[in-house]
Amino acid sequence: MAITDPDTDQRVRLDRDLAELYAKEVNALSATECLHERTELRRGFNKGGGPIVRHQCLDCGLLVDNPVKRTPDTDLLPEIDEALNPTYEAKRKGEWDALRRRYVALQESRWRGSAEGKSYFQRSHADYLASPEWAERQSLVMDRANGLCEAVAQHNHSG
Repeated sequence: MAITDPDTDQRVRLDRDLAELYAKEVNALSATECLHERTELRRGFNKGGGPIVRHQCLDCGLLVDNPVKRTPDTDLLPEIDEALNPTYEAKRKGEWDALRRRYVALQESRWRGSAEGKSYFQRSHADYLASPEWAERQSLVMDRANGLCEAVAQHNHSG
């Protein structure tokens, strides 16, 4: 599998194990797409300039469902917020770009390690120590140990 580096537009081929991890994270990020659960009836204009009434998602800004018939109260509705969707799309693009950057960096780290003569285990271990999973696990262990190194504490109690 190859992904595009968002900074250089270069295609980067991922090692198989990284590609599998990347695919899982892509699925997880895709699952967080907006489901349009919070909508509000709003008034605005269609592409031809005619007045419309549509439901607008308050989270992503998309206009959802079919247009609704205008009523005498239509003028009391809030206007369609044209800035909602570009803001949402920019946030989502940032999330996707961050995911791609992380995997490009992991792959490039492996290539550097390989060029430096490091074994696959050394490269994989270094990648793991740089991962969010390790940071989370380290944080949990440090919280459990009240910020003290358990290896030092165990050595002091055994001697």
